[in-house]
Amino acid sequence: MNATEQHVAMAAKMYECRAAARRLLGDKFNQQMDERARVVRAVAKRDNCNEIVAGATVIKEAGLQGMDALLLMAAVVEMTEPSNAKVTGLAPLLEEMK
Repeated sequence: MNATEQHVAMAAKMYECRAAARRLLGDKFNQQMDERARVVRAVAKRDNCNEIVAGATVIKEAGLQGMDALLLMAAVVEMTEPSNAKVTGLAPLLEEMK
């Protein structure tokens, strides 16, 4: 797999993190993402880097695993490419599965 393919695969996984976070958090998604985004922005400013690198740094430095790491990466995706869609009921979930 070349570098471009690796980047595309990584981006797809990051978007999956955001979709999973949106499903799991429901109405609390925006609040939870905002809280995590503040931390990522602080690290990005401290380290003079972009949000993606800052997110990876937070995960590493804080020793985040599992759901905590997933939610942080979801926040990074939301920071770099905000979504405006609201998830209500099962219809959006079924659309994603198509």
